Amino acid sequence: MTTSALKDPKKTAEEHVEKLREYARKVLVHGETLSEEEDADRAGRMVEFHAIGNSFKLTDHEMVVVLYKGLLTGKRSCGCPTCRQKRPS
Repeated sequence: MTTSALKDPKKTAEEHVEKLREYARKVLVHGETLSEEEDADRAGRMVEFHAIGNSFKLTDHEMVVVLYKGLLTGKRSCGCPTCRQKRPS
């Protein structure tokens, strides 16, 4: 993880959210564990994301919503026979 003090905070936060969601998906959805390097990267990104969120006056709840929004929802289907057949039982 590399961060520049000259980067746009909103862009940096978006990059952190994308990577943090990837880590969360790996752990929460796929049941995998993070490597030591991934966990260190996650921890650093969380610190920076929290600092950026605070600078935008976001509450902890709002930051959690940003991180986990859509993470645990399944794909939408139209309900046609093909989509219903693909749906897990």
